[in-house]
Amino acid sequence: DANGHYFDPNSATGLLPSGSGSAAPKLGTSMGRTLKIQADNMRDRHRQFVKAEAMKAPVKIIFPMVAFIFPSIFVVLLMPAVLSFMKSLGG
Repeated sequence: DANGHYFDPNSATGLLPSGSGSAAPKLGTSMGRTLKIQADNMRDRHRQFVKAEAMKAPVKIIFPMVAFIFPSIFVVLLMPAVLSFMKSLGG
């Protein structure tokens, strides 16, 4: 990400959704279980974010390859043949 974040801060508004901290004891569930579920959800969201960014990587790599890597490969591979061909035509 351009801001240096590896995780979209807008997708996670806080550790717990509003009200879940006080709702857990009222509903008779443990706070530990509530925190575990929230942590699992945040991990799933982070995993989905990372997968989406990984899917974008090949598209972002194409321009540097075409602009810098392929020309240098062509020079290394084809230049000896071109020089040999020019030498045979000139001599």
